[in-house]
Amino acid sequence: MEALRYLGRLSQARAIDARAVKHGDWFSMAGLLIVRQRPGDGTVIFATLEDETGLLDLVLYEDVYKKFRDDFLEHSFFEAGGLLQKDGNSASLLLKTLRALMPGEPLKANSYDWH
Repeated sequence: MEALRYLGRLSQARAIDARAVKHGDWFSMAGLLIVRQRPGDGTVIFATLEDETGLLDLVLYEDVYKKFRDDFLEHSFFEAGGLLQKDGNSASLLLKTLRALMPGEPLKANSYDWH
């Protein structure tokens, strides 16, 4: 993610930085979505975003999920923003914004054909 932050206009905040943010404050970070869960009746969706410093849990209520559903299901890299919820040493992000990241051309590298 550090390389992607350098290439694009992404939030400079990392998962580890959530520790210093107060409960209820706005927080955004970019990362790889590694887990999607929709338990029970599905009114709340849980996900986990990972970057080079750690993990941040995401909480999506039904209205937010519907707004970002297609991107949420079809992509893996995101910039997520919302209200940070803290309880003791754990932190989660009550998601309000989600933007799919599609690195595309900047990450493509030419390979040498040895034949």
